[in-house]
Amino acid sequence: MIIFIDTGLEKIINCSIFFMSNNYFTKAVLVFTLTIAVFNTLDAQDKDNAIITMIKAKEYTFTAQSYASTTVSMRQLTDDYSVKIKNDSVIGLLPYYGASYNAQINVTDGGLKFASAKFDYSFVEKKKGKCEITIRPKDDRTVQVMYLTVFSDGSAQLQVSSTNKEPMSFNGYVSVR
Repeated sequence: MIIFIDTGLEKIINCSIFFMSNNYFTKAVLVFTLTIAVFNTLDAQDKDNAIITMIKAKEYTFTAQSYASTTVSMRQLTDDYSVKIKNDSVIGLLPYYGASYNAQINVTDGGLKFASAKFDYSFVEKKKGKCEITIRPKDDRTVQVMYLTVFSDGSAQLQVSSTNKEPMSFNGYVSVR
């Protein structure tokens, strides 16, 4: 009985040595690894192209997940806040936790709520799928300018400069509406 187990173990060892030393096995592993690498690269390129396409078309939404200002350190958001960019409008609802230079008459107007149908929109495509977007609303005085940086994985950072409030930064992601 012991001889049978040793013989079986010897066969397994001999098969392992055969496949490891065989050139065919090495080539198969190499081809398999390269195939996976190529598909991952193609998938990343498709995602980069999709993000750039939606940015050029002005059809996407920035969803904020965290915020910071010069007086408030980075904090996570629990509610849904976003800026929707459409070809013909920019609509935003973002929280505000910083210094305001004017007293608020209505307490519910404390956040950054804005809508603009007239705005300047420009973007610059950088290396590695990064895009820098500048949005300047012309018909809403709440926001002076927004700088949105979008990375190849869809994550994004938004900096908002307001007329009567200190600047705010938001981290989040962009997605098709």
